[in-house]
Amino acid sequence: MPHSVDRDGVSPRDWASGTPESRSRASTPFSERIPFHVQTNNLPMNGFSTPQSTTTNDTNSPWPKQSPPSVANGDNDMSVFMPDNSCEPIAIVGMACRLPGQVTTPNDFWDLCCRSRSGWSPIPSTRFSADAYFHPNPSKLGTANNRGAYFLQDDIALFDAPFFNLTAQEASSMDPQQRLGLEVTYEALESAGIPKESLIGKDVGVFVGGSFADYELHNCRDIDTAPMFAATGSAACMLSNRISYYFDLRGPSFTVDTACSSSLTALHQAMTSLRRKECKHAIVGGSHLNILPDYFVTMSTSQ
Repeated sequence: MPHSVDRDGVSPRDWASGTPESRSRASTPFSERIPFHVQTNNLPMNGFSTPQSTTTNDTNSPWPKQSPPSVANGDNDMSVFMPDNSCEPIAIVGMACRLPGQVTTPNDFWDLCCRSRSGWSPIPSTRFSADAYFHPNPSKLGTANNRGAYFLQDDIALFDAPFFNLTAQEASSMDPQQRLGLEVTYEALESAGIPKESLIGKDVGVFVGGSFADYELHNCRDIDTAPMFAATGSAACMLSNRISYYFDLRGPSFTVDTACSSSLTALHQAMTSLRRKECKHAIVGGSHLNILPDYFVTMSTSQ
């Protein structure tokens, strides 16, 4: 689910449905999620603080007294280098998501949690034949010992390419994670009440957590039939760059892969970027889709 972060006076909206990270907490290595959200930093800066002196007043101390380093003009006050904005509030102002358990909105996710429902389901036949790869013995090569996992219930092949100014060749080459990222980012901006036209050319950062792409593995099985734009269509960097390019955003844009903590790390990077004034708003999200049996098999045999 995408979210955008803003540092101006945009009033934070009610987001009792939780954060994207809270949604991905229940995920397993075989879970799927497309969370993005919008945040805003809407309070003024606190100004600058003067650091505490490192000089000790204990005359009996065995350690030599230390003085704070000096700046070029001889002034010992280092506050100009240390803005005290590390605790500046940052608010989430918009959210959208696609999650297992038939969750397509933050309200759906809230209901799933309140009713203690599970997002687990058998492996959809539209992904691959689960029976063909199943074996109860996890050590048997070429098989997996799981019958299900956490999958999106929607058809991930569906995508309105013309809406995003994409040709059929581009769309067929694109990882479904990128397609869903565009859709959910658009919805998150709608949720925030931010017209996408107002962000054109602005310093808006995009930070996305992601990992391996099954679609890339699928496209490169036979190089004679590889799609025209396979090189960029499944690249991990494009999970974030595709969003920046379509919405014409000029802030930092990168994809983070730290395994199961990817989305959380992306959120941390967005917060850091905002407080360093590298960007004024930020879109943060994470995605992972299980399309092929390959990683089910390898993770099963690794036990």
